[in-house]
Amino acid sequence: MKRFVSYALSLMMLLTLFACGNQTSQSSSSAAASSSQESASAEAVEWPTAKNITLLCAASAGGNTDAQCRIFADYMNRTYPDHNFVVENDGAGGGVVAFEKVRNAEPDGTLLLFYHNGLDIMRAIGRYEYSMSDFTLLGQMVDQQNAYFLVVPAASPYQTVEDLVNDALANPGKVTFGVQLAASRQMLIGSFLAATGADITNIDTGAEADTITQLLGNNVDFSFITYNNSKNYAEAGDLRILAYCGDERLESDPDIPTIKEFYPDFENCFNIPFLLGPTGMDPALAEAINASFKDMGNDEAVQTAYGNMQQTFGWFDLETTQKQFEEQLEVIEVAAKALGY
Repeated sequence: MKRFVSYALSLMMLLTLFACGNQTSQSSSSAAASSSQESASAEAVEWPTAKNITLLCAASAGGNTDAQCRIFADYMNRTYPDHNFVVENDGAGGGVVAFEKVRNAEPDGTLLLFYHNGLDIMRAIGRYEYSMSDFTLLGQMVDQQNAYFLVVPAASPYQTVEDLVNDALANPGKVTFGVQLAASRQMLIGSFLAATGADITNIDTGAEADTITQLLGNNVDFSFITYNNSKNYAEAGDLRILAYCGDERLESDPDIPTIKEFYPDFENCFNIPFLLGPTGMDPALAEAINASFKDMGNDEAVQTAYGNMQQTFGWFDLETTQKQFEEQLEVIEVAAKALGY
């Protein structure tokens, strides 16, 4: 009898273990099937599907950001001829109206924002509440662009960047800088202050054309001016270029030093354009949108258009886009702190 009971108990244990193993196997199979279905679902996301896609450019028509947005729209219209990619310009409130339209839009990929990291500059100085991290990053739109030159009037006593900084250190508040508020040039001077420790007085001279006028009139001591304008005015003998803001000297101008050669902590701040979507966009849809312009850099018309602006288009996946956004965000935050924000 005891042998029979022992045998029965052993048999019951074996049956129990078999049932548990079978359930575990079924559970694993179900999990694998579910994961496979989710993967297939993510891969099945297509874009564009709507007939009309609006690219909201948070800048006025005719400027550099608008030009980049229209290059993108032209490429997309040629790539997807059954769809209409329409550019709408809305610079109201310094772009805030456009920012909010997109941030709060349905995350279906029909309304996208084309703008640069000036959005985070506005946040850093208190003009806008949100960061680009509050949107859905869909891609960085420029690989390379010539940085600014640090320039002074032709009659300036400063022959080098060190001359300028030494004077500013010896005479706090005396040296003046022409700046456009809420723009990359404002962050450049912030980075310059953080790297040099100089006390420099910022004067709001508005857009670049107005800033150049103030430089030519000797109303400000120095500023950061874009490549083409700096070169043209320097060649005409009206301005003097002291340094380049990029990390390395330009091949075209090897005799012009970089600011980092004198002050290694200086960090360049670009106006890098990004494509942004509304908050809460499906990651699979974001990937699909990002992949849609992967071959844009190989397009001859795109290369020519960007080349005319002294820039190079470069496609970046979402992981790289996120990393480069974070790097520039750190530069902006350091610069804003040096400016007292």
